Amino acid sequence: MERIVLTISDNRVGLPEGFEIGKTGTLGLQLVEMLTQQIDGDLEIERTDKTVFKIVLSC
Repeated sequence: MERIVLTISDNRVGLPEGFEIGKTGTLGLQLVEMLTQQIDGDLEIERTDKTVFKIVLSC
């Protein structure tokens, strides 16, 4: 099975400890989660010295 991975990252401080995307009050992150669900993808969030969002689609 092939996969498509869209990766978006920043070089900032990152997300706070205990962050849950489903409980955020920002429209942008709510849209990312909803659209990922609509295309039957998986959203992965990596929190290190920066924040990395990965949307993974199976083909």
